[in-house]
Amino acid sequence: GPSARRHHIKSLTSQAPRVPKENNDNGHNYHQQNKHRSVYPASHTLSSTMSGPKVIIVTGGSKGIGLAVVQDLLKAKHKVVLVARTSFGVSELVKVYPDQVKFLSADMTVPDLALLSYGKLDGVVVNHGVIDPIARLADASIEDWKKCYDVNVFSALSIVKEAIPHLRATKGKIIFVSSGAAFKAYASWGAYGSSKAAFNSICRHVAVEEPDVTAVAVSPGRVDTDMQKEIREKGQGAMSDKEYADFVSVFEEGKLNKPEWPAQVIAKLSLDAKSDLSGKYVEWNGPEVAEYREQQCGTRKLLSS
Repeated sequence: GPSARRHHIKSLTSQAPRVPKENNDNGHNYHQQNKHRSVYPASHTLSSTMSGPKVIIVTGGSKGIGLAVVQDLLKAKHKVVLVARTSFGVSELVKVYPDQVKFLSADMTVPDLALLSYGKLDGVVVNHGVIDPIARLADASIEDWKKCYDVNVFSALSIVKEAIPHLRATKGKIIFVSSGAAFKAYASWGAYGSSKAAFNSICRHVAVEEPDVTAVAVSPGRVDTDMQKEIREKGQGAMSDKEYADFVSVFEEGKLNKPEWPAQVIAKLSLDAKSDLSGKYVEWNGPEVAEYREQQCGTRKLLSS
């Protein structure tokens, strides 16, 4: 019962660091809106009317992509355990959806809170992450690398590990918000890029180890979030001049993705990802997830820098 579950709630701080701000893909691909609308039918909906509301954990859910995912899920009547470093932007959601959302600053075991609050767990969106240190290998401290890995890898692994037994029972989903930086090396992004490569590998291992759980890594492209702002503020001099200038120009020309675009794909996948996607890394606008995109989102041509 609930009292027994409370007894087993453990501090996340003993396993992993506090969950930080939202992640976004800062890899080598970005997406520019095409004039043409998508020709794919939006066959997957967020509606909870068919199977009843689902319970989804969203980390890094107070702003950016994470907040957009949370808003989509709540509007569709699902229940959310929102995990974030700060409560900024969360209080209004709690007021509007008092029976559907619980906020957690990562000071207890997250899956247990989902069970205590709503009795089950259907999905996890692992969306948090940091890009620090933006520094070349010869200049960065090992301690800074460890901090990055604690956040991007070990705190994510902690939540996933705790969630898996509960997701087996519901044939649940784990959606890893990944990055093209796992594949393309940028000067001074060694910690972030390699941590995202580890992130993708964890996704693949969940897929082969847990046949009843569907795990998908999704790249959201370059998104207009705080992380992009951090790159523009800290990247000059550390990144190559050409790559830094590219990130600045993409922002100035208004080519960054809006958080809502990849968020609606991520939200739908957290509810209804097909098992044949398990273990895969996909672009949010790629053909593998076409059926999870809203038509009004349009088709975006993949551009390489």
